[in-house]
Amino acid sequence: MEVIILDGCSLSGKTTLRNILYKEYSSSLLVIDRFTPSNWVYDYLRGNNRKREIIKFEGIFDLIFRPILFILFTSSESSIKREIKRRNSTKEIHNDKIFDIHNELLAFDKYYNEICQYKDKSRIDTSNISVDECLSLIKGVIDGRGI
Repeated sequence: MEVIILDGCSLSGKTTLRNILYKEYSSSLLVIDRFTPSNWVYDYLRGNNRKREIIKFEGIFDLIFRPILFILFTSSESSIKREIKRRNSTKEIHNDKIFDIHNELLAFDKYYNEICQYKDKSRIDTSNISVDECLSLIKGVIDGRGI
């Protein structure tokens, strides 16, 4: 069984893609939605830096399971549009929410470039691509591993 980690900022498509991947690959994949990247990012945003613990855990996890990590991100504008759609409302998003989204994007970028220990990793910008296009990118990487 192969391990796929879908992580990244809020409203980037993780859950949607996880559900589709389970249907496409049935029992040959373990898809994890939110894992060590989110743990580090949200601790970091709260002022807790567990860098050493995350690096140690990911190094061991990578050796044992050889997961493929996909960090999904989206622009602040796309996140806001998706949040409004999710709320089923045209209500304005407050500036502090926009600030939170922006900080989350920066933190995931910092994680990817400075903390991440997974050898097989990809970043996918879901801002302006369809679910099918995103799925195609992910499947290309998965299928390249012979899964």
